[in-house]
Amino acid sequence: MDKTQRMLAFFGALLITFGITELDFENPALDQNKLAYVAIVAGIITLILFLVNKLRS
Repeated sequence: MDKTQRMLAFFGALLITFGITELDFENPALDQNKLAYVAIVAGIITLILFLVNKLRS
């Protein structure tokens, strides 16, 4: 794994962790948790980019 792949994996995991931590499980409505949902989706997209990059090399 090169530096770019490690960075993508780290930031993807970091974004998903932040999103799950900030998510209010008692009130999961989108209007109350926009930042948490954006972080989770961004983390998933980052991890997909990591997997695509890993499979290409």
